[in-house]
Amino acid sequence: MRSEKMMELVSTMVKLILLTSSLLVAMFVPSFSFLCSLVGLLCTMVVSVIFPAAAHLKMFGTKLPWYEKIIDWTLIIFGIVFAVAGTSAVLNDA
Repeated sequence: MRSEKMMELVSTMVKLILLTSSLLVAMFVPSFSFLCSLVGLLCTMVVSVIFPAAAHLKMFGTKLPWYEKIIDWTLIIFGIVFAVAGTSAVLNDA
């Protein structure tokens, strides 16, 4: 029982330290919001658009009909194009 309480205390302290450090970085680092938007944009495009289509092609590529392959490749290409366009928009605003 004592080790569970200690783990809860350590977990709470780690969360508080991470929260405080994030707050300090946001307050004292210039253009931190642009950095957050850039990271968010890239992660979102990769995780929600590019990766699922690429994984679908990799796992089922030989069994897919041609029109599903075209849809997957279209999603991958548009995902990359939009990621590059979004990155350039974020960097131009900085």
